[in-house]
Amino acid sequence: MEKFGKFIWNIIVMVIKLIIIGFTFMKLWIWFIVPIFDLPDINIFAAVGLTMVIRYPLTTIPSKKRLEEFNSEKVHNFSILVVLSGFMLLIGYLVSLYI
Repeated sequence: MEKFGKFIWNIIVMVIKLIIIGFTFMKLWIWFIVPIFDLPDINIFAAVGLTMVIRYPLTTIPSKKRLEEFNSEKVHNFSILVVLSGFMLLIGYLVSLYI
């Protein structure tokens, strides 16, 4: 039962991470790609899909040792993702004011 709970928790965290990444990508797209290249806006689902397509070739299968290290650093990695996304949105917004 404990493994099932961890599995469900990992799914929930993964969905939250996808939403954060998708929202950040969507806003950056709207602020920069739309005015520069005159392309249409994208919604959060398209942003998540594009992010997954971009990240797919860059993803490697970690070794067993690296996977154990990653599992012990999940909270730290999630915190960095949230802070980095917020920072990217802030900088992107400030730059978009001058475009």
